Amino acid sequence: MRHAFLRFALLSMLAVLCAGLVAGQATMTYGRIEGQAKDQTGGVIPGVTVSVTSATGTKTMVTGDSGEFAFPFLTPGVYSLKAELEGFKTFEQTDISVRLGGTTTINLVLNPGEISEVITVTGEAPLVDTTTTTVGATISDDLFTSVPMRRNFTNLFNMAPGVGDSGSLGDNNPSIGGASGLENNYIVDGVNITNTGYGSVGAYSNVYGSLGSGVTFDFVKEVQVKQGGFEAEYGQSTGGVVNVITKSGGNEFHGGVYFYGQPGGWEARRKQTNTYRVSDGTEIKRNESFDVSADLSGYLWKDKFFFYLGFNPQWNTITTMAPAGIGQWVDPGVGFFDREDNIYSWSAKATWVPWSNHNFEFSTFADPSNRAVGPNRGMTSKGDDNYSGLAYGSWNWIARYNGVITNNWFLTASLGRAFNRFEEQLLYMERIRYTNYIDFAPALVAMGGVGFFENNNGENWQFNVKTTFNFSAGGDHTWDFGYMYEDVGYTAVRRYTGPMISVPAFGNFPGLTTYGGTFRLRYYTIPGSGGQYWDANGDGVITKADALLQQIRGNANDPNIETKTKYHSFYIQDAWKITDKITLKAGLRYDWQQMSGGGDNAITYEFTNNWAPRVGLIYDLFGDGKTKVFGNWGRFYQKIPNDMAVRAFSSEDGVTNAWWYVNYDAQGRPTPGAFAQPDMPSPPTVTRTGANPTYVVPETKTMYQNELVLGFDHQLNPTMSFGMRYIFREVGRMLEDVGTLTVNQYIEDSEYFTYVIANPSFSSDYVINDTGEIGSDGLADGFADPKRSYNALELTLEKRFSQGFQFLANYRLSKLWGNYEGLYRNDNGQDDPNITSLYDFRLDENLLYQFTPGYLNTDRRHTLNFNGSYTFNGGFTLGVGFRSTSGAPITKLLAHPAYENSGEIPAEPRGSEGRTEWINNFDVHMSYPFTFGDNYRLRFGVDVFNLCNFKRITTVDENYENAPGDLNVDYLTPTGFQRPFNMRFSVRFEF
Repeated sequence: MRHAFLRFALLSMLAVLCAGLVAGQATMTYGRIEGQAKDQTGGVIPGVTVSVTSATGTKTMVTGDSGEFAFPFLTPGVYSLKAELEGFKTFEQTDISVRLGGTTTINLVLNPGEISEVITVTGEAPLVDTTTTTVGATISDDLFTSVPMRRNFTNLFNMAPGVGDSGSLGDNNPSIGGASGLENNYIVDGVNITNTGYGSVGAYSNVYGSLGSGVTFDFVKEVQVKQGGFEAEYGQSTGGVVNVITKSGGNEFHGGVYFYGQPGGWEARRKQTNTYRVSDGTEIKRNESFDVSADLSGYLWKDKFFFYLGFNPQWNTITTMAPAGIGQWVDPGVGFFDREDNIYSWSAKATWVPWSNHNFEFSTFADPSNRAVGPNRGMTSKGDDNYSGLAYGSWNWIARYNGVITNNWFLTASLGRAFNRFEEQLLYMERIRYTNYIDFAPALVAMGGVGFFENNNGENWQFNVKTTFNFSAGGDHTWDFGYMYEDVGYTAVRRYTGPMISVPAFGNFPGLTTYGGTFRLRYYTIPGSGGQYWDANGDGVITKADALLQQIRGNANDPNIETKTKYHSFYIQDAWKITDKITLKAGLRYDWQQMSGGGDNAITYEFTNNWAPRVGLIYDLFGDGKTKVFGNWGRFYQKIPNDMAVRAFSSEDGVTNAWWYVNYDAQGRPTPGAFAQPDMPSPPTVTRTGANPTYVVPETKTMYQNELVLGFDHQLNPTMSFGMRYIFREVGRMLEDVGTLTVNQYIEDSEYFTYVIANPSFSSDYVINDTGEIGSDGLADGFADPKRSYNALELTLEKRFSQGFQFLANYRLSKLWGNYEGLYRNDNGQDDPNITSLYDFRLDENLLYQFTPGYLNTDRRHTLNFNGSYTFNGGFTLGVGFRSTSGAPITKLLAHPAYENSGEIPAEPRGSEGRTEWINNFDVHMSYPFTFGDNYRLRFGVDVFNLCNFKRITTVDENYENAPGDLNVDYLTPTGFQRPFNMRFSVRFEF
């Protein structure tokens, strides 16, 4: 299949190069300079020779009949421009800043005179991009290397407006524009590195979250966070698009060796949740990290062939401590254990410029990593039952051609591959995982083996092609056509630790053999007895000998699942400059996704008719490129991660609610004994899940979101700009798996509970209500309309670097309201995009406030960011970073009455329990260079994080119940605090 894909991609590229007529999608990894040559009277001047020069050489073109010129495919950086024509003085402009994904417009006015006379303009390129309606931020290495910043490049995202806390997903996958953290699209050097299984950045595990990002801080040149208003060229996101480019070579050699150290002793004492909770968990005592980085950039052939090479090994250690009385680890007296991650990141890029306006580029980067064997799931078992090691990371590459075919026709095409993997290497496969409801009730502790684990790898072959035409017809037009194809293979190994367990036939349950399972060690409460426990051994006394193992989960299908996705996108867009002040932008995008499951009963389904119109209007208020008023409306579709293909389009036969007598081994570990259900009074029903193939309701479509952006940008002076914008987003349709039963129907008769894939709403009619069978009975099924609306007002203030000073500041006032978070569900921590438990049951009284709109989990009413630096005479740099965020809404959550999982059902309107505290962080960066000769520097630096040592509560336990009727004694107690004061030092040798 891969060979066929390569043949397809190469033939397509040849067709494009020969015909010049393409439709396509290509991600923008460059910037652009454009303008129009005019004389002093405002008349256009054709035939002007215009050239731009940077560290990678010079590009030249001649203005056409309308006097226009455009230089696409420019590597972000600083450029100079020259314009020459006989009869006019030569025009030169220096210090022109080109930013990633941006267009710098030059007002080129030629004066009559001798060509030998030169008029030089410095630093007057407008800061406001009057060609785009995109809102967000572009952050260059000039800024982010001069302010306090963690070493992971994903920490850069928080500098942009509209980026917020995603809850339990962590900083690597932020909430952008009110979306959940699994709805963003991550692009590095044109490679879509978004995890194919879950929609995260880089390698991902549904147990450990994001692990690695594919590229590290030192390799990054510039980051663009697109929050909204972006053109039809960009898709696959209902959150944001994060566009990153890595460093490149040039006509000068640069490089260095860098060392960063963050000793554990440079961190203040942490505040521990165990101080406030009955249920103790693993404590993090300290975190230390060290890394060495080396890079070299330059040329092999001046003006023709450039390169960049970088290597950055990192060693991170987190010292953890077992809960009191639970663990016996390295030192039985204190229970400490060091969790070690070793990361070996590298990056390489080569650029060949055979002709002035044509280049070929190859970029590759990777972060192979491993974590040492240990209690990586948390130290909650005696011995080493749950010991495991991890291997994870990614490897990505892309090859691209960029060409200016004529002054009015540009072409780019690329072929790439993104690969990531996660593997958990278990020490003991045969040990079951169980929650002890006996010795530790009512404070619960998970014991035993690892339990559920999923190893996965994803491969995404990508082909992109885009062409641009400039022409005049009732104004100036820039037409873009694009096509993108992705061929995804995603493999998951999903199972539970423990032995093979044969669940016998019982009632309507046919009998199945499962691959291990997860359990609860508990007493059985006899229904209708007023809370009386069953005396399982009949000795007249309730003791530990009467405890049973309740099997909560167990999968019976082949754990190895191979899935596929084919994804096609087409788009067309036009930027029509109607007058010198008014630009109309209109585009249309079409996405088509075919998804296939694996194993027996696997299905294939095509998600079609995903038409995404975009329309925007830009008004250059004074016609000088320094002030714009703009608006944009668009529709945005998600790309469905392959986790749905694994769990819904593949076989997922399983068992829940089987009860077993208990055997104990020589170490006191419980294991399943005889099947207990036939002996139990009023025995509970054994439930078979996923027995039937998943049914996709005909005409089911992909989730989409509508968006409106209104904005105003103004250049205050040559180096400072101000922006204000209003953003409204609303989910128009959701894609989910929905159950066919109500909770009451499930409890009464649930042997063959069935899910369907659909677009649920208040008017949905997929189910025969009385029986729960799939079909239409002319009655609404009892679902609710999905609601997620986001309103935000943002203010931005940016100062480009000049006279040693630069900063980026922004403030957001926002409201996130609804009943549907998105592809990630913080209520129960579920990272199953499009197949969460939210719509698993039709509405009845058991679901309480499940679908009542309220403040969603990632709602943060206020967010304030400031990042800036000042470099004094002599080279000393002082940088500061400040972030202040208002608290998260708190909701009382009950356990699910059918699944018995905690964190499922809101007992009251969302946010009724108030909010967590404001979170403030103030960080400082200081560095000083010692210079040797003209080209060598030894720079010493220190970064201080959380200078004020704030230790406020970040999260609280919102689970009012552990299981139905079992109250959680830790309700509303802290589950997380800010990381305290900590420091990092650095030594950098640079040339």
